[in-house]
Formats: sequence, C-alpha cells, structure tokens
Amino acid sequence: MGKWLHKTLKPTDSVESEPHADIENLARLVEGSIEGDERKRLLRHINRCSRCYEILQETMQDVPAETSDKPAPIPWYQKKSVYALAASMLLIFFFGAQLVYKFQTAPSLAATAKLALDQELKDILLEDSRLQWQNVKRIKRLLSVLQKKGYRLKSFDRVVLTRPYYQVKSLFGPQEILHIRIEDNVAYLEVKAAK
Repeated sequence: MGKWLHKTLKPTDSVESEPHADIENLARLVEGSIEGDERKRLLRHINRCSRCYEILQETMQDVPAETSDKPAPIPWYQKKSVYALAASMLLIFFFGAQLVYKFQTAPSLAATAKLALDQELKDILLEDSRLQWQNVKRIKRLLSVLQKKGYRLKSFDRVVLTRPYYQVKSLFGPQEILHIRIEDNVAYLEVKAAK
C-alpha cells in the first residue's frame, strides 16, 4: 500500500485554508481500513496538501509491514510446497529403499538338482553341440528322463549349457555329475567331475 501511495500522491500546491487530515485517518489509510468516499476525500486532500503528505510519509515508515494490505513475501524455504516436496522425496526414498532391499534379499525361485550322468543323459547331451537348445523334442526327452529319475520338475522352454559336453572315453575316468538349475522356464545345465 505504501509504494502505491508514494507513486500516486504528490502534493500539487499547499492548501492552508482547508483543515488538515487527522493523523489517525492517515494511519488508517496506510493500513487500508478506510474505504469509499472517505478514502477518496482523504486522497484528494493529500494530493494538494504538502504538510499532510509529509505526515503520511512518516506514518508509512512507522507502520510495520504486517499491517499493510499486501502480505510480506515469504522466503522460499518457508513455503508449504517446499515442505511437501521434501516430505514426498523422503517417502519415495524410504519405500524405494525397502523395495530394493526386499528384491535383493528375496530367495531365488530357482529349482536345482544334481544327478550322476548316465548313458541316457549323455546321449541327449551329445546329440548336438549347441549351447542353447530350442528343439522341443530334445527338451521333452530331457524332461522325461529327469522325471523317470524321480525329479518333479515343471516344463521349461529352453535349455542352456554352460559349455559344450564332450564324453570322456575312459574305463576308470572320473564320474560326471550333471548340475541343473531351472529358473524362469530356462534349464541351465553344467557337467562337472565328481570330487
């Protein structure tokens, strides 16, 4: 209110014959509590009277900023939106960290098995030297052999060998163990020598 009054009011001439404005009315004008015709009359008087204009200027300096119509600007760090943003970021971090922790510590849903490699399994492994099997008949044969040996496994769509299998030709060679891990409908096979 004070800046607006300062910009719009400049006394044009000194009117000594008119009675001067009351100091209380000048203070109410600065506070914004005078309205209507009384306000217009007071502004018209201040525009012509240099003494009342000077008193008004002093009154505007004395009146604190809280009493004016326009609220004082709020610093950015005291606004509610900043607190809401900070709180939402903390919630995202808190729940996100819990989800990451839960995901990292979740037990693996993979099924594993170890069995001695016999001739029937060797024949299936030696059928092709590819590391990834997508032949449905070969995969079903492997699954049926595993089920005959007592392993209750769900079907899988693909088989991946860690390295190609080559049969060891020896009468007294080490016994070979087939390690199977089934995860996400993929069977991972690895042949290792028994210890």
